[in-house]
Amino acid sequence: MTRLPVRFDRIAVGIDSCYLLRGGKNILIDGGAPRHVDTFARALERLEVDPKSIELIVLTHGHADHIGSLHGIQRLTAAKVAAHRHDCHWVED
Repeated sequence: MTRLPVRFDRIAVGIDSCYLLRGGKNILIDGGAPRHVDTFARALERLEVDPKSIELIVLTHGHADHIGSLHGIQRLTAAKVAAHRHDCHWVED
């Protein structure tokens, strides 16, 4: 079995960070602090990552500093979002 190398990048998004796992699929962990979609987009440019290559955004929890830019990041990437069922109301609101 061939294993692909996995890269783990920290992306500062306001007072918080997102983490991009790159390997067979690109997965983003968390959605950053509010009003920092442009910061996120610039970081992807520096990393030479196409936003549309991110297939999934996994949220660790529903606090604003972890989901504040989620809506804009999700529009930029078109990625699916995974959250714990108890945090779904934070994401949907």
